[in-house]
Amino acid sequence: MGWLFQVGLGVPVALLLPVWLETSERSDFQFLSFLAPASLLFVVAAPHFKEEFEGKVHGVAAIFGALCSLSWVALVPQDYGAMFIAAIVVGLFTMLDSDRNKNYIYWLEMFAFTSTFVSLFRIIGF
Repeated sequence: MGWLFQVGLGVPVALLLPVWLETSERSDFQFLSFLAPASLLFVVAAPHFKEEFEGKVHGVAAIFGALCSLSWVALVPQDYGAMFIAAIVVGLFTMLDSDRNKNYIYWLEMFAFTSTFVSLFRIIGF
């Protein structure tokens, strides 16, 4: 079942990339809409984050992807409500996590994903 993570993350990233590039077509920050999903493909390629080498690739790619994603959400869309919606949703789920102090990187990643998807959905009118 280890391949399920790769499929579960790889398919949305592959479907997200063309929409994301088209959405930020006239922006000076379009490169962020390529770098964020491209770095997530490295996360897909290195799913075993507890192993030494794959853990480094996974961690660096996830952090870089989250930074690119959050930068895009902050710089490109005209509506900043996506970050607030994502903060509320992820905050509620974080409160339910009994190990939230150990899982702070995971919740930061979830915030980056949620804010990006909410922002894209709001821009394309979905």
